Amino acid sequence: MLERDSEEVFVAEHDASKPPSFRETLRKLPFKVQVPRSQLGELMKSGPCSSRMAEQRRHVRFHHFKQGILGYQQTLLPIRRLQALHLVLITNISKSGIGILHSEQLYPREHFFLWIEDRGFLRVDVARCRKVNENCFDIGFLCPQLADLLNEREFLK
Repeated sequence: MLERDSEEVFVAEHDASKPPSFRETLRKLPFKVQVPRSQLGELMKSGPCSSRMAEQRRHVRFHHFKQGILGYQQTLLPIRRLQALHLVLITNISKSGIGILHSEQLYPREHFFLWIEDRGFLRVDVARCRKVNENCFDIGFLCPQLADLLNEREFLK
């Protein structure tokens, strides 16, 4: 058993020479997404997502509820984006895209990076954005890296 004096070893400052870990960064970010109660059941599902009548998808989407970190970049001149990190909820994934819930509206053709734990950084492009409520937007990203990275079943582990 450790003595009380040695506890400070576990609360030491972060080593500035190493980049912060995903978990360290995640803890520092505020959670601003307000998910409606009606959608909570849908978020907890696993397996393939059910498709809708007019969807023209090439790949099956899978439920994938996880936290992610979205990094902003300035892409479209009329829309001012400060370089910042935002906590988002990843809701689904396929070979060519990722669905998230975010507290801010994003616009098609904007480019960002998405940091996923154990998978690293992915460059993503906004394909669609649908307002759910004032602080919740359902956003679809295109991500060409996903097809090369892994197949869906391995990614979902």
